[in-house]
Amino acid sequence: MASDTFARRVSVFGSNGDGRTFVLESPYYRLRGVLRDGRMFLGNGSTLASAVVGTGVARREIAYGIARPDGGLHKALGTSPGEEWYVVSDERGLVVYPQPFARTSQTAVWGNLVVITPNVRYELRAYDADGALAMIVRRDHDLRSPTAADVDEHLARLYADASEHERASALADLRDMPRVETFPAFRHILADRLDHLWVEEYPLPGNTDGPTALWTVFDPGGRMHGQVETPAGLEIFEIGADYILGSMADDLGIESVQLWSLDRGES
Repeated sequence: MASDTFARRVSVFGSNGDGRTFVLESPYYRLRGVLRDGRMFLGNGSTLASAVVGTGVARREIAYGIARPDGGLHKALGTSPGEEWYVVSDERGLVVYPQPFARTSQTAVWGNLVVITPNVRYELRAYDADGALAMIVRRDHDLRSPTAADVDEHLARLYADASEHERASALADLRDMPRVETFPAFRHILADRLDHLWVEEYPLPGNTDGPTALWTVFDPGGRMHGQVETPAGLEIFEIGADYILGSMADDLGIESVQLWSLDRGES
């Protein structure tokens, strides 16, 4: 299954190359995953145009839905908050900056369920294809608030390679930017081919340059199964029974596809 976001077009191909194409119904144009029964998990984007009113933190609600295999809408799932941005409105128009340590909503297809959950706290909400809440997974987690020093360090890294003028202009715009209340509770979620849900722990300041990323793995029933470390910088495409497939960029930014072995242990 291949998705053309801008054209709202989805193409489905069989193993022999035969296929079909259909257009998604508005307002959905982003294919976010496919359920076990062939229905599709859809969303729209997070454009800020309708969310900005003057200078301040802005975020737009993102709409989600379930489509039938033929592309027709099965069920609208409502909205969830998108990523936080900081917007400066002045004589230049609108200037948009990424909010340091921004929170957002994370999504994944988990077997025949879809997970739609803001990462403000460690709580994962899974819904069935009709929009009914099917499961809530929680984990004890102490939320920490970023300090002014954390933000300064983040901005210094972000603009380290910018010109002096670009850096000075950005820091002037961000002088009065409010800090987020807490760091995200987790960074990313995805499901593997055995219907385990993987939750990437959020790297707090001081640990962002470590050699690994830490994932907490939950089984199909929502019970914590264990934790796994993956190489930092590995963009994961797929997790199978005994492998992790992804890509990694070297120091020159050249990407290579990598296959890592995965030992799930005896339990």
